[in-house]
Amino acid sequence: MQPQPAPERRAIIYLAWMGLGPALLIMIASLFTGTGESWGATMYNLVGALAIALLGHRLGATELRRLTVLALLCVVAVSSAYAVTRWTGCNVRGHLQPMCWPAQSISRTAEAIWHDAVPGPLGIVGGEDGVARLAGLEAADQPSIFTALDRRLAPWITDQRLRDQGMLLVWPKGWPLTPQQLAWTDGLPVKTVSFDWSLRAPPLEINFAVIPPGRSS
Repeated sequence: MQPQPAPERRAIIYLAWMGLGPALLIMIASLFTGTGESWGATMYNLVGALAIALLGHRLGATELRRLTVLALLCVVAVSSAYAVTRWTGCNVRGHLQPMCWPAQSISRTAEAIWHDAVPGPLGIVGGEDGVARLAGLEAADQPSIFTALDRRLAPWITDQRLRDQGMLLVWPKGWPLTPQQLAWTDGLPVKTVSFDWSLRAPPLEINFAVIPPGRSS
């Protein structure tokens, strides 16, 4: 396999614009908007095409094979390192990171608690945002999430829906409830469930309160 001739200048310009332009725009915008630079991570995908265009014509079959092997080793090494660091963070160091949350168990438990108390489907989940999203993540009823329990942030939640469907309120034990939430749960049983998430850290304790139809407002 003989080295190929260098690509046309206009092709290099096009690849540079498509490969680097979006990522650079995100970087610049992040300086003024506060958006994290990681939002542009997916825009680096075409950088490799630009690198091949600039260097590929100088590479023979041997160099390309070496480059392929090194790329595969890099993918395996980085993926393995990521998995190991996340696993040790959860199970050895006991740091509660997003990937440590037992999302499936929380979702199944939430739906089971609702159906034990209410014959109808689970339509709305609210409470502490992080737990509420997990509670509705894999629920077969596909409930709406009452974001921050604020109708301005969740216009899909109306007074009529709350009256007709009720709501499952979920929050980590120790999370303070607002006066409105205390009024919703007044006189209702609150069930606390423990969820294992780490080999060393204590279980997570999540509170669940079923607010039946006709009570929410």
